[in-house]
Amino acid sequence: MDLYKHFPHSQVNFSDAFVEYSPQLAKHQISTMDMLTTAPVELAQRTGIPQRHIQTLVDTLVKETTSRFETMTRPSGKRMFSTGVEKFDDALGGGIHLGQITEIFGEAATGKSQMCMTLTKAVSQPIDQGGLDACSVYISTEGNLETKRLVEINGNLDRVFCINCTDLEYQEHIIEVQLPLLIERNNIKLVVIDSISHHLRVELESTGYKNFLKNKQKLSVMCKKLLDICCEKDIALVVTNQMSELPEREVLQTDYKNVSMDYQIGWLSGWNGIPKEVVKGAIPTLGLSWSNNVMVRICLKKSYQRGEEEFWAVKRLLKLVYSPYQPEPKEVTFKLTTEGIKAE
Repeated sequence: MDLYKHFPHSQVNFSDAFVEYSPQLAKHQISTMDMLTTAPVELAQRTGIPQRHIQTLVDTLVKETTSRFETMTRPSGKRMFSTGVEKFDDALGGGIHLGQITEIFGEAATGKSQMCMTLTKAVSQPIDQGGLDACSVYISTEGNLETKRLVEINGNLDRVFCINCTDLEYQEHIIEVQLPLLIERNNIKLVVIDSISHHLRVELESTGYKNFLKNKQKLSVMCKKLLDICCEKDIALVVTNQMSELPEREVLQTDYKNVSMDYQIGWLSGWNGIPKEVVKGAIPTLGLSWSNNVMVRICLKKSYQRGEEEFWAVKRLLKLVYSPYQPEPKEVTFKLTTEGIKAE
């Protein structure tokens, strides 16, 4: 039976009745879904297990799954915090929301890390100033974290837990062990992973269909663990993502626009309807499987325009790609300052 696979911490796994009747359940191919959706009398007839024992197992399992669902969906006070920039809050539908994954993607030097550092300050602000008066965790995967810059934005690191992640194995350990312990022992409402894709791209081989399936499974497991942390602990997870080249057009050909690769990737990347030469064929990494786990996706762009005295000035743009809190995508120009990101 697949109970341990789906609910490894369930008390049913350790009950005397389950240990005794587990071979019979497995013999008759009774799954966890069968236990939750089939009448106990029918299960008893199929397996030969006394109905009262089946009823006890089912009641315990239903109680646990119902409690878990209520924990994940129960409103718990304030459900978001301000970014500290009013125009950003307007574009994002109020700010950074808890209990979900928010992704910030863009090319190098567009301000992704700067924005994440600014958010660590924003979440620590008093509640009457739009913050949550809480701590944050900053996980850096692309080298040593620029703590000097983080101190410059925050003033100090008293409420920021910094972790330098050196490889994929350590990243998995952080997500599975360190992060849950930090959240349990501290008032943490924001976790930043900068970036989520670095070690996955470096260490996971993608040669051959077998490796492709293995990598996809590893990504799915990581997504589930991250979503569990967000929902159960009611925190905001903000991740940055790298860019990759657009796949070849010949991969999928169809006459139906809404299921075409160009349409779906364009919509998920924020350049749908924009000429391909403008976006240079760059899209967020990790594919559609990862995109389906992201609730809010933000794109940061950088361009150059002629400024005063013939100098080229940098123009930075925040674009909301998709979000359930803002039906219409919005754009905000911003600049980098010593205090973090500021809207123009």
